Amino acid sequence: TEVHNLGGVIGAYFSDVLYYFFGLSAWWLIVAALICLIKTFRTLADDPSKSPYSFGFCLLGTLSLLVSSPVLERTLWHQSLAWLPQGAGGGMGSSIALLLEQSIGTSGGILFSFVMSLIGFSLVMQISWLDLIETVGEKVESIFLGSSKVASNESEKLSSAFLSVRS
Repeated sequence: TEVHNLGGVIGAYFSDVLYYFFGLSAWWLIVAALICLIKTFRTLADDPSKSPYSFGFCLLGTLSLLVSSPVLERTLWHQSLAWLPQGAGGGMGSSIALLLEQSIGTSGGILFSFVMSLIGFSLVMQISWLDLIETVGEKVESIFLGSSKVASNESEKLSSAFLSVRS
């Protein structure tokens, strides 16, 4: 058989093993590696007073994603991803999902896995949710206040034009 993997035979076997253990959640390794590279090199070019990107937190977040994301994958998409070697979520998702379903139920397992995935993603990105919410709030406020200023300027122009026509 002909191998169509850019990594060759070794890359094909490596991806098969990752799909076997983690399902489609194995792609979190690629995402985390790219984020780690981008953040590490961007930190070098940025202000040196900023705290550097921590590889340890990235590793911990990737591990959290690789444990919790396959559970979500297995619980939510087990029928539509049956074409994977071990089904949706791989072996990791199947075994942990079964354990969570027996201990805290399906809904509790989904909620726990979702929270752990968010924590893992936060550790990989190393963003402060409070800073993110504050930045989004400032942007929304500037858009709202900017549009209200435009609207008040428009209404002032219309009222002055109306008054000048009446007199």
